Amino acid sequence: MSAALGCTTRAEQQYPEATFVRSVLGPVTRAAAALRQQNAAGRYAESRAVAEKALADKLETMPMRRLLYQLGELQGDADLARRQIDWATNHARSFDISGARGQVAFFQGRVNDARKHSQKR
Repeated sequence: MSAALGCTTRAEQQYPEATFVRSVLGPVTRAAAALRQQNAAGRYAESRAVAEKALADKLETMPMRRLLYQLGELQGDADLARRQIDWATNHARSFDISGARGQVAFFQGRVNDARKHSQKR
């Protein structure tokens, strides 16, 4: 999400006259801001709803998929977590999900699994 926000800011600075920047990146920026606010407040169900709506609207980003993976783990929704892992398998930045899997494994005390996932980067 922070990458999307940074991209939007840079694009608006570089091309202030280009309305396409706001029309294309604006929804991603709004979704990112909403997700940050809801996660900070512990409102995971709302975060999930915003992320899933963004995916339905074709505003997909790897950080959004990582967030959905983490929410799946937090909420005990193995199917949600597995869908994000499966999706990331064929994407260049799949290491983002591997890193998140390592964090979850470490948090759960599975140090060897955490190391395995972290080395996939």
